[in-house]
Amino acid sequence: MKAAKIQSLRSLGKEMKAVARGERPAPPDAGKPSFNSVEARSASRERQRLRRRAFGQRAPERRSCG
Repeated sequence: MKAAKIQSLRSLGKEMKAVARGERPAPPDAGKPSFNSVEARSASRERQRLRRRAFGQRAPERRSCG
């Protein structure tokens, strides 16, 4: 898997405006997701569990198949 693109919102806005004005072509990864921080893509199961616990959300129940 290729590493996700990390780009600030300010940089993304400048890039989009330049493309819209025709000053530069759109980058090849323009349609793919990008993140504005490393934390956005590092949400592990442990962090999700802690987040659910902190905000009082219950984890979905798992059912066994027999």
